[in-house]
Amino acid sequence: MTTREVTAADERAAGPQRTRIDGIDLARFLAIIGMMTAHLWVNDSFDITQPASVLNPGAWAAVFDGRSAALFGLLAGVSVAIVSRRPLSLGGAEVPRLRLNLFARGVVIAGIGIVLEELQYAIAVVLTVYGFVFVALALVVRASPRRLLVLAAGSMLLGNASVMVAELVPTTLWEPNGIIVRVFIGGMYPLFIWVGYGLAGMAVMRMGLAEPAVQRRMVAVGAAMALGAYALGAVVSRIWTHVSLPGIEEFATGRPQPDVMDLGMVEIATPTSDWQYILLSPEAHSGGLLDLIGSLGVALAVLGACLIACRNGRVLRLTGPLRAAGAMPLTIYILHVLTAAVVAKLFFWQKAEFMELLLSTQVTDGPEHERAMELLMSWLVETTLAKWALLVASIILFPALATLWRRRHARGPAEELLSRAVAKVTAESPPVTWQR
Repeated sequence: MTTREVTAADERAAGPQRTRIDGIDLARFLAIIGMMTAHLWVNDSFDITQPASVLNPGAWAAVFDGRSAALFGLLAGVSVAIVSRRPLSLGGAEVPRLRLNLFARGVVIAGIGIVLEELQYAIAVVLTVYGFVFVALALVVRASPRRLLVLAAGSMLLGNASVMVAELVPTTLWEPNGIIVRVFIGGMYPLFIWVGYGLAGMAVMRMGLAEPAVQRRMVAVGAAMALGAYALGAVVSRIWTHVSLPGIEEFATGRPQPDVMDLGMVEIATPTSDWQYILLSPEAHSGGLLDLIGSLGVALAVLGACLIACRNGRVLRLTGPLRAAGAMPLTIYILHVLTAAVVAKLFFWQKAEFMELLLSTQVTDGPEHERAMELLMSWLVETTLAKWALLVASIILFPALATLWRRRHARGPAEELLSRAVAKVTAESPPVTWQR
């Protein structure tokens, strides 16, 4: 072999020189935008059994709810599989260093999530559970794709069972402060379910995510999973009824509601269901089997579609700012939570006197009730417009800011600080170079 051939062979053995995978960055941006839409768009529930909801823009906004978070979880596993390739190929001490890096990264991300939970307003912060997912995935970095898929299915089934326990068992008897239920068992992001998404992401990456045939298969399989799950979910929703959240009129009367749950902004009645519906529920963040299958299917299809689209040069040029934002997801997510908290402070907290009036209004007619309802409508219009304005501004400004930042920096500011923090924890070994 010539010197040039040897050099080329060494470069191929060392892996690709690109530090970004375009389709993954685009998919991550879509996941973040989806979560922002779910948080900021004032939506109505999307009911596949009701034709009218298909024509309702507010109902379609609810489609992002849950599915975008599942895509975010899937991409966590993809990232772990990418960063694991070189340490696993080298073997020896590199594997323990990799695990230590993942442990440290997960702990720091979870810590950021805990801080954001104290700062947020009416947003279920995903980073706490997201960090624990990295810790869990560090334990199975050597697993084969087949084993990862088996573990993913088992973890999701365990997550479904944990949700049923959280819903049906009076957890206050054994866990009064609710922390374990909120973070690990029930809540918006049950840990076992999210670990399942991450394991699935590791598996598909190791199946050859760069291969066009694999990408097409992901789109086809993911779409079939989603369509099948939600079609069956429409049937399930008709068979087992479940209690809906109280309407505006019920809340405005101030009548006490049973099983009250605090969501940060207001207190609303907790929906209760038959155990069959909890087991199979297709609703976002419900943890039902149809929700898990449908959400994972959407995530697979979107990721595959993004990878296929980014093989086109024109798409790459058009999506440059979007991919720049997707390359710094931690920074964008933190900015989203903080800006949403500022808007909430301006448009929610100043309405404390109105909320007190509304909750103290016990009559259903007369001038006091009419005044309360007028204030309610005015408050809803103001907050809705503020949320929509913030959402539009975020979709436009975040990619623009990310593009400017990436011209001078390889990583986003939060990503850089995270890497430095992890490097301090793993000072005995060089930090792993992250590709996402």
